[in-house]
Amino acid sequence: ALVLKKMGDINLLHLKKFEDAAKSFIDAMEIRRRHETEESFEDDVYANQILHLVLQAAKSFTLSNDNESALMYYNEHIDLLDKYFPDEEDLLADSLLELGNVLSAKASDDEAIEKLSDCLDIKLNLHGHDSADVSDVRYSLAKCHAKCGQNDRAAQLFGEALRCYEAEGNYQGVCNVYVAIGQMKSSDMNSPDRSAALESYESALKARRQIAIAHDGESALLLYEYSTLLCQEGNFDAASTHIEEALKIQKRLSGLKDPLVAKILLTKARINAKQVPPKHEIALVCLEQVLFIQGSFQEDCTSLDVGLCHSLMGDVYLGQGENKKAIDSFNESIKIYLSIDSEDSVVCAAVYNDLGMAYGRAKEFDKAIESLIQALRIRKMKLGNESLEYGQSVYSLALIHVDMEKFNQALNCLNEAVRVFEQYDDEESDQLIQAIELKGDCSFEVGDFAASAASFQGCIEALIPADDDSGKSYDRERVARLNCKLGHSYSKIDEYEQAFDSYSQSVKDYVKSSGADDLKVADVMYDIGILLVEQDKDALVSKALVCFGEVVRIYKEKGRRIHAKVADSLVQKSKILIEQSDHDEASPLLEDALEVYRELLGNDSTEVGQVMMLRGKLHDECDNQDDAYRDFKEALRIFQKCLGEDDVHVSLALFNLGTIDARKKEHAKAIEQCKEALKIRVKRGDQDRDVADSAFNIATIYDDWGDSDQAFQYYSQCLKFYRELAGDMDTSVGNCYYKLGSIHWARGDVELSMSNFLDALRIFEQEDDTDGDVLITLFGGLARCYFRKEQFSVAMEWFLKHIRVLKIHRGEDCLEMAEPCFSVGLIYEKMDKFEEALNFMSKALMLFEKFHGKGSKDCQGCELQIAKVLLALEKYDESLAKFKCYLSQYHKDQSEETADVADAFHRMGQALQGLDKCDEARMFLKKALRASMKIHGNSSLQVAQVLVDLGNIMAKSGSSDEAIAVYDQSIAIFQKHPEDHDVDILASTYVSLAVLLDEKDDFEASLHSWKNALKLYSELVGSGSDEVAEILFKIGILYNHLQNYDRATSCFSESVRIVRNNGDDDEMVANALCHIAKNYARKRQFARGLEMSMEALRLKKQFCSAPEIASCLVDCGDILDGWGKPDQALRFLDEALRIYREQEDESHVTDVANCKRTLGCVYRQLGDSKTALDLLVGALAQHRAQGDDTLEVAGDLFEIGQVYDSFGDREKGLKCFEECLKIREEKLGSDHLDVMAAHKSIRKLQRHKDNSL
Repeated sequence: ALVLKKMGDINLLHLKKFEDAAKSFIDAMEIRRRHETEESFEDDVYANQILHLVLQAAKSFTLSNDNESALMYYNEHIDLLDKYFPDEEDLLADSLLELGNVLSAKASDDEAIEKLSDCLDIKLNLHGHDSADVSDVRYSLAKCHAKCGQNDRAAQLFGEALRCYEAEGNYQGVCNVYVAIGQMKSSDMNSPDRSAALESYESALKARRQIAIAHDGESALLLYEYSTLLCQEGNFDAASTHIEEALKIQKRLSGLKDPLVAKILLTKARINAKQVPPKHEIALVCLEQVLFIQGSFQEDCTSLDVGLCHSLMGDVYLGQGENKKAIDSFNESIKIYLSIDSEDSVVCAAVYNDLGMAYGRAKEFDKAIESLIQALRIRKMKLGNESLEYGQSVYSLALIHVDMEKFNQALNCLNEAVRVFEQYDDEESDQLIQAIELKGDCSFEVGDFAASAASFQGCIEALIPADDDSGKSYDRERVARLNCKLGHSYSKIDEYEQAFDSYSQSVKDYVKSSGADDLKVADVMYDIGILLVEQDKDALVSKALVCFGEVVRIYKEKGRRIHAKVADSLVQKSKILIEQSDHDEASPLLEDALEVYRELLGNDSTEVGQVMMLRGKLHDECDNQDDAYRDFKEALRIFQKCLGEDDVHVSLALFNLGTIDARKKEHAKAIEQCKEALKIRVKRGDQDRDVADSAFNIATIYDDWGDSDQAFQYYSQCLKFYRELAGDMDTSVGNCYYKLGSIHWARGDVELSMSNFLDALRIFEQEDDTDGDVLITLFGGLARCYFRKEQFSVAMEWFLKHIRVLKIHRGEDCLEMAEPCFSVGLIYEKMDKFEEALNFMSKALMLFEKFHGKGSKDCQGCELQIAKVLLALEKYDESLAKFKCYLSQYHKDQSEETADVADAFHRMGQALQGLDKCDEARMFLKKALRASMKIHGNSSLQVAQVLVDLGNIMAKSGSSDEAIAVYDQSIAIFQKHPEDHDVDILASTYVSLAVLLDEKDDFEASLHSWKNALKLYSELVGSGSDEVAEILFKIGILYNHLQNYDRATSCFSESVRIVRNNGDDDEMVANALCHIAKNYARKRQFARGLEMSMEALRLKKQFCSAPEIASCLVDCGDILDGWGKPDQALRFLDEALRIYREQEDESHVTDVANCKRTLGCVYRQLGDSKTALDLLVGALAQHRAQGDDTLEVAGDLFEIGQVYDSFGDREKGLKCFEECLKIREEKLGSDHLDVMAAHKSIRKLQRHKDNSL
């Protein structure tokens, strides 16, 4: 019994094996009590021994969480004390304390309070109010009262305990009390304010940090609970700091696979998911770790909220736009909660709500509504229709209806949500404002603009302090957005002044919050411009132009030139300018708008059609009928495709086409199109003015056709309509008078004709015609200006206009045509449209030769530029001929070399390189280099670019050392011009240099070059580009060479991520996964390594050749062998060897030998030494064919030596080890681990040999 008692003490106090301790104590008691009688307890020694054993057994069961057994022994201990030691009140109180704690753990709180109250009475009687023993009892009793919801009594007891602990400097006790108070305050449903709980946890943490062992499990638990509470309060920064500390402590104490670590990770995930901006990647990693930890437990960990984990994963995926994954996660969360709770739980309702929003994001609206109604039903049933949660579900349902464009249903939901949120205005005012704003949006959509204005005004008043001059801050950006919406609403009900005031206030707030050049300022400026245009007042038009100009300027300064708002503003400016007959200003704006719309919306969008109509109108006003007809025709096609045959835009396009057909004298076609346009107008019930315009066009066509009777009839009707609609001085009335006067003249009715002409003249007196010469000068001058400013797209349009007006006024083959043709060719060359460039430049060369003669200076410049274009088109022979022609003509006139000559030498070198004439190419590039150095200086960019091409030639011809030196020289020059150099050329130079350094095994230098290339390509094409992925793969290989496996793995992983983000897997992904697998194996993370290797094998089978597949099978075998699973490794290695043997390619002999060696080692481990020896000897023979002193040969000899040793043939084994040692010492040096291994094996065999002697 004494021995068992000692064993129990050791297990209890030192080994912490509490179940074993309890068993020892019970066995000791059974021995002691084997001959027990009533008189036995009269022996004090015996009685104390039994009493001690009962108490120790109770403590052991308590610590092993066997509360039932603990209760039984504590009750027995108390009974023994009452019966045999009635005077041991202190010992009785201690046992009552422990009994109360066990009852509390069993949730038998009423019994616990009874026992602890008895204990407190005894302790107070024995020790007084300020004893530490009394404080411990008060603390335990307070916790029981708190669990029963008796918070006042609990607070009193906690306060008394805290006062004593603080007086004694008992920081552990102080910490425990504050934690318990914090738990009580945070769980108090009657007090939603958690500030008291936070203060308690903060005080607990301060006390905990005073303890010498502050980094233990209790500290981790405290930090976890504190972080969770901070997270609930939205203080994510503080929560993040404390949760990281908790995680660090608990992982150090218990490792990763620990329930508390999982809970901490769950809270960390929640913090990162809720932060602004959210850190989704970090959150997702944490949640995946939680699931991994949960899966590692042999039994389900009931304390871990796996349902919450999946729910949070759903939130993260939703934030990342991964709607399908979010839906799956929410469904998994619901499945888990349903397995442990009823379908109608409030927790399930919250997940149903989130699931509904996820379905909404995925546009699965029926499922979204079904899930939200389920959430709504549960919350209404469990919490009531006055609860905040009920209001939030109604609001979520409104959001789905908005997404479905069912705005009336959304308004019904929003009215209910607003009703609920108004009851929580003090604590949920922001949610109320959001609901009212959305209500305004929906009212706007259904056309109730007065209601929308009222909603937006209400939001603004709620956000701005009552006294705006009080200095109190408010969310200016949000108010600015609301004022903008308010302006929209006012403009719809023609309250222009109020709309302008709202827009103006929006601009002021955006300027104060984000700066004058913020895009949001530009958006409101656009709305102001539209508002000014809608008022149709000449005095406001110039202000509208300024507004639209500001929109374009701001967007361009922000690098957002390709944006619908830019195009819209350009169109609005163009409309105003065309109305003002400022066609020259309007035209480039339209071209820019067209370019933006096409890039954003495609060639067949309605917006493109509208710009084509506007451009057609401009061409028409400039008498460019063909261009106008083409634009109108294209617009008609687009409108019919997008809008249908009876749309008003179709009518307008037909109207314009008919007008141009009439000018071309294709009258029948013109009448047909215009009558179709009029038919659409009448069918639609359009206004009389529109009908009158269509009728007027028909009248004009009949007039031109010579059918004066029909024309007169239509003109007379139009005159009546126009005078009634627009007044006597409208230009349309003038057109009718003019036309009617012409018909009267044709009929010989002079008086009526003159009267009509005079009336028309009175209206058109202010109209001016523009002279053709002026247009030629203006268009040509503007084109040259834009070209000089390098605004080439705008210059192109002006040059093309210049060419068109020259054709009209001077003819197609005039000398003046040469310059714009040559300039258009240059622009096309800069746009990489080389065929178009060649056409225009050839036209220019023909004109220069015609008027100036061959060999003239203009011809030389044109010849040189054509040679460059031919080079770009890879027409190397033609390009060389042109360059030679240029140089021949140049050297006839002068001998001194110029920049053009140097450029010609350079381009000739490139052309010769394209023809694989490396020696000639090197000769011309060296000429270019000498000329460039002379003209531009040794450190010029021109010199650097020639050096790059020269290095490429050297590398191609095998002069790698020279190439490296030349690349280094070019890079040094590029770095002297950081603002001016071509990033693409520099990046490709780094790549070329890195490849050469790789070949020379200069891995450090190669790594430096690859890193520089990586940085440049990341800036040039983006960090998620395929180019960056390829470079990361190369860097990973280098890090492997340098044995920096962690960095290598990081590079390979990032490369895989990029490629997969950009599309499908490929061979590079497979190779990267192979490297990752090997690196995991090196770190003995065999499971992860095997997973990667199997994924690589799958991809290798899809993308790679048989030897590559075999290599991957060998990798799998190596990993399994290293993992201690040789039988599984054998399957992969046998398959690999079979594949290798099926190949007849001699290039894989080494791979076959390596496979045999690995397979031999595995067979040796499995005890099949004969097979192992056969394979290893075969590997040795193949390796020796590559040389007798290679490390592969040494490896084979080492393994063969071990096999001979296992046979007992130590002579042969010793011979193999000695030859292995010799090779390894020569190759690796004496300090290498492989050399030491060979020495060790030799010494072992020599000892056996000596012993046998």
